[in-house]
Amino acid sequence: MMLEEKFLSDLPDDIQHNRLILPEVALKVRKVVDDPNATAAQIAKVIAIDVALSARLIQVANSPMLRGLNVVNNLQSAIARLGNVLVRNLVTSLVMEQQMHLARNPRLKARLMVLWQHSTQVAATSRALHHTQARRGHAGRIDSRHRHAAHTHARGKVSGTDGRRCGA
Repeated sequence: MMLEEKFLSDLPDDIQHNRLILPEVALKVRKVVDDPNATAAQIAKVIAIDVALSARLIQVANSPMLRGLNVVNNLQSAIARLGNVLVRNLVTSLVMEQQMHLARNPRLKARLMVLWQHSTQVAATSRALHHTQARRGHAGRIDSRHRHAAHTHARGKVSGTDGRRCGA
């Protein structure tokens, strides 16, 4: 099993056993999205609790990379355009980014910013490597798991479990 696959398979267990703490909305979204019978309307109902998150998903759905013929102007249409897996991963990443900006302690906020920038660089590098391998015929489908895995790979560093003091 590849490291990324192991990480992604362990993530739900880490969340369930409080080894990774995410805001309530992200946890509810994960639960609904993991239901194979979940509809865009059901997912939208959970996400609509967080207005800023809802607006950001609509913005992503209308981005040049994902834009369709019609502009998306509501959350349910955004979810339908993005798909359940991308929505789940985006919500997790966006909520983590949001928490970074809410930090009040300047040292903690600076540490979170460094980790976020590092994670974004890891995601970009991972995606580039995956594209290179795909062009050579050595990789499968490319999806949003790169960003999600990169933004959660260093989760112990914020809490100081990596052996360093987090500065809080």
